Amino acid sequence: MKKITFVIFSLFLLGQSLIALPLAVPQNKCMRAMSPEELTKESQLIVRVKVNKVDKATYLGLYEQIAILKVTEVVDGDTSLRGKEIRVWAQSRVPCAEDSYTLNDELLVFLVREVTFYRTLNYQFGQFHMQNEQVLGWRDKDKGEIAKNYPEVATEIRTILFSRSADAGSAQTAPLVSARP
Repeated sequence: MKKITFVIFSLFLLGQSLIALPLAVPQNKCMRAMSPEELTKESQLIVRVKVNKVDKATYLGLYEQIAILKVTEVVDGDTSLRGKEIRVWAQSRVPCAEDSYTLNDELLVFLVREVTFYRTLNYQFGQFHMQNEQVLGWRDKDKGEIAKNYPEVATEIRTILFSRSADAGSAQTAPLVSARP
């Protein structure tokens, strides 16, 4: 009887340990940060914004925050949005996502459509805080995360966009030519 009780107790402790283990592991390293090239190519809207308002909101059980952002500059996408407000879903329930907006933050964000509004592409890794015309946490191939002047970042993004459109133009197939005289 003592052996059965010991085995059951041991299994109980093992089960408790397995349940508690994921909670003890830091969750901020389980999501891959996209490169600036990937962010640029996959986003539908790249804008510099100021956070005007944040509210708790639920959308299909996927998000817990709605942020109202004032567009100060459009790097890529619908240029008519400059000076207007856009709504972005945030605080996703995706594991490891930490996408959140804070009132009065100035950011460079990479966005994609989420049916009704937008969401941040690559969650927290698609948001870059701005301070004194510096883009904080910009991902550089050689130096890792750095602070980089905003005009240089905007130029880098536009260069990526230009190379994408040049690649698309050269990838077009040649017209079919008949072999008949």
